[in-house]
Amino acid sequence: MNLARLEHDINTLPSEAQKEVADFVAFLKQKYVNKRVRMVKQETASRTAGQLLNSGVVGLWKGRKLTASTEYARELREMAQQRSRL
Repeated sequence: MNLARLEHDINTLPSEAQKEVADFVAFLKQKYVNKRVRMVKQETASRTAGQLLNSGVVGLWKGRKLTASTEYARELREMAQQRSRL
């Protein structure tokens, strides 16, 4: 692309057509900015999910007896009540 030639061609257009060119350039800039933002969001979401999978958080509760959670909660309540009496 020859920018000097493009600039010359734009300058030889009527002012109304030059405004149309300017509007079209603004449209293209916004279009590609939005496309890049979408791509970055997709990359970030994928990377975040992958990082989460590799972080050790997934599967943290594996093998834990969840039925013991009510007993644990009761013990915590009793400990809190004992502290409040001090």
